[in-house]
Amino acid sequence: MKRRPVTSDIRHLLGKLEPLWGHPTCWKEYLLLAFDPLCCWNHPFLRRGDRPMKCLFLVVFIGMLPVHSVAVGQVQISLGCDGVPVHGNAAIWQDDEDEHLLGGAVQRRPTQAVPKDPFRVTNVLTDDRYPPFPKYLSSCGIVLAATETVPDEFLILVGRAIDEVFARRDGLDLEAQRKVVADLHAYGALLPVPRTERSFERMLRRDERAFDRLHQQYSICDIIMAQVPDGQVMEVVEHILHTVTDVGLHYRFPKEWGLSRDSELWKAMQLAIDKGFYNVESYDDLDDAPRQVVDRILLQEFAYWFITTAWDLQVPYGPGEEEWTLRTPADLKAKMPEFFAVYQRTAARVMSAPSRETLAQIGPTRTEERRRQR
Repeated sequence: MKRRPVTSDIRHLLGKLEPLWGHPTCWKEYLLLAFDPLCCWNHPFLRRGDRPMKCLFLVVFIGMLPVHSVAVGQVQISLGCDGVPVHGNAAIWQDDEDEHLLGGAVQRRPTQAVPKDPFRVTNVLTDDRYPPFPKYLSSCGIVLAATETVPDEFLILVGRAIDEVFARRDGLDLEAQRKVVADLHAYGALLPVPRTERSFERMLRRDERAFDRLHQQYSICDIIMAQVPDGQVMEVVEHILHTVTDVGLHYRFPKEWGLSRDSELWKAMQLAIDKGFYNVESYDDLDDAPRQVVDRILLQEFAYWFITTAWDLQVPYGPGEEEWTLRTPADLKAKMPEFFAVYQRTAARVMSAPSRETLAQIGPTRTEERRRQR
């Protein structure tokens, strides 16, 4: 399901410009105001008369001319004839620091050591290893970095669910499974676990630089919220899968599950869109983002829908949204047989659905939720 990106392009852009202007407290407000077409000289910010504000205000008017871009250092802001970024509210930028990330989230090269036992599950630990998060738990190569208000019991349950996804069972390709988990370690798979989205946004405002440093070393594809009004089970399963497919399956099965337009995953996604099984209209506002970021998001969402349907979790736990119309493994076999065969010889050989017992401890089914709401 669609979720606001963990960090927006504009926040990153502002962080890059801050050293140039030397106004750590108020200049961010200035730039955002300058890109607001309704701003005027009578605004309180403009009345302060600061030189940076005057310069930024002029950017708006420069953009009204037939100018294609204004470069500041390594940051380029593309402008249209109406004085606002060409693609709307999102800044269009590219800098060298982000070349190490695939799709804005996945490390392109290994950054972390792989332990002798890649399947290890730790206790909840409290130290400063993953600032700004004060505690964490590691399970099968995925670090769950949590805020203070997240109960330890929730972290333990999520860690158990990950461990069950990679349960060592007869009939699986245990060598390939071990390599998938090793890749999760090597490429720094990390899932932030705030209590709510609002608490996560507060943490970003307070510790943005620490989070950016974390992003330089780890693959952060999404977050898991410990408290959502409904759908807690899929909140957990979906974002575990985003991390597993974006990192583990991408590197172990690049031909089948790679985050590229040449993979079998991409071809299957396009078929699902064409057939009306996967509705991506709600992602139209991502047109402002770089192409690789959009591709990654669309692919990870499609992979989540497909795998949870293959695990037969959509009927009891799925949201029943128009975004995805297939509900059961039988639907996949009948309507997407080719990619179901790909799934069976790759992902299904290295991972399994979490147990119903663990899922029941994480949260209720959709039917149970509806009964409680009556």
